[in-house]
Amino acid sequence: MKNHMRIAAAFLPVVLLATGCRNPFDPSCDVEFTALIAGNMNSVFIYSYQIPGSGTINFDPWKVTAQFLVRNKVAAMITSILITYTDLDGNEVTAYKATGGRSFRTTFRLAPMTSNSPASQGEGTETTISLYVVDKKVLDELLSPSYPTNKFMFANIVFRGEDENGYDVRLEGRIAIYYYQ
Repeated sequence: MKNHMRIAAAFLPVVLLATGCRNPFDPSCDVEFTALIAGNMNSVFIYSYQIPGSGTINFDPWKVTAQFLVRNKVAAMITSILITYTDLDGNEVTAYKATGGRSFRTTFRLAPMTSNSPASQGEGTETTISLYVVDKKVLDELLSPSYPTNKFMFANIVFRGEDENGYDVRLEGRIAIYYYQ
């Protein structure tokens, strides 16, 4: 029995070195979704004065930055993003509910650790992705008369992909969207 434990103890560092991960039984846990930020806030705020009566709408003020932290020496690739919109009760809202949300393909690489130097949130390498969670269909829903004066919804975001060793990566978060007249 003791020999089996010694063999297992000797094998574990080899597994860690081979995968480049801290947890060889769940390597995707070494990729963390740390924050979803709009500007310097943790919510998206839309004010009626930002929406012109006619002409083009500038969606830049409502851009969201997703932050990730990779805690291993294996990069991950985000290959698809799904955004669904829900009300406070979790019911899907917007025209996207008929299609299961806004889904699009992407190719975005989350950089691996290159050393053991600490990042701002602990050891690892930070990477960010910018997204537009507000578009014309979301604005149409927020401006519809079925909502009360000040309107609210969540943007639920799921990032999918895999790391360079072939393990699935699924990261998700959500951000609140407020509309004020």
